[in-house]
Parts: sequence; structure tokens; C-alpha cells
Amino acid sequence: MAEVVLFHSAAGLRPAVLRAADGLRALGHGVTTPDLYDGRTFTDLDEGVAHMRSIGWPELLTRAAAAVEGLPETLVYIGMSMGAGLAATVAATRPGARGVVLLYGPEVPEEPWPAGVPVQAHYAVGDPWVDASSEVLLIRKVADAGGQVSLYVYPGSGHLLDDDDLPDQYDASAAAVLWQRVAAFLG
Repeated sequence: MAEVVLFHSAAGLRPAVLRAADGLRALGHGVTTPDLYDGRTFTDLDEGVAHMRSIGWPELLTRAAAAVEGLPETLVYIGMSMGAGLAATVAATRPGARGVVLLYGPEVPEEPWPAGVPVQAHYAVGDPWVDASSEVLLIRKVADAGGQVSLYVYPGSGHLLDDDDLPDQYDASAAAVLWQRVAAFLG
């Protein structure tokens, strides 16, 4: 089974993130869920993004890197929205990544992609927070490093499409398929 680190979105370490981690644990995976916001959570994504910006991207990267210290090098990095950018960057800068799952956006780190590390990316077709042109950059970067990208685009416009506490975001059928695909990737 895989050892996983799951980085939360700009909304913080919300119950939906913890339920996702519990679901992966039920499949036998080890899952670490760092809280990069020191307990703060948001139901309004704009407020969460404002909080993220007040912390600053360099500090969030520092916190993310510190969160994986002491964990095995052979991690699978999973990130939700903001966490996707953190997962991609930490995977690209820390040796040993086994894979990366980017939820709610095909994030492309500035750093070179590690050789052979596969990526799975998921987002809704109408998600206003996703720049779909990043797909091409991600595919090219990962392929150039000998890795494969599996890209999944779901109907709808919800950003945090698996967060059932946010009814304007949640899509039960898409969320079920998304987590089946993540489970297959980890297996």
C-alpha cells in the first residue's frame, strides 16, 4: 500500500479532507494530512484564498516541506486546489516521489519534474478556478521527464467537487468516480 500526504485546499483542513483521508486509510494506505492553516477553515473560497495570500506562497511551501520531513521519501503527493500546487512543488523538489494526484487543477511547478513520476489530475470542466491551458504544460513537463499524465475532466462547475459540506461545489457522482480513480492510481 502507498504512503500518502494529502494537502488541503485554500479552505483549510476541512471535514471533507479528513473523510477523504479516512477513505484512503480504509483501503490500507497510510495518510498524513498536514494542517497548513493552524486550525483555520473556510466555507467561503474567497475568504480562504485571502487567508492563503496573507500567509504567502513561500511560507506555505515552507510549511508543506516541513510537514513531510520525517515521512518516507517514497510518498504519493495528493493536493486539493491550493494543495495541488504544493503537492506538485514538493514532489518536484523532494527525492523519491512515487506519484502525484492533483485535485481541482493541473498545477505545473516551476521546478523540473522528477524522472518517471506519474501524475493524475482531476477537475470540473466549468471550474472557474482552473486554467485549463495548464494541461498542455503539465503533460509536456511530465512526459519530458518520462512520466505519464492521466487527466480527468468532470461535468459541472464546482471547484471542490468532493466537499459535501459545500453544496454549491459538491457533485456526488463525480466525487465517487474521482476517488475510484485515485484508489486505482494508488493501487
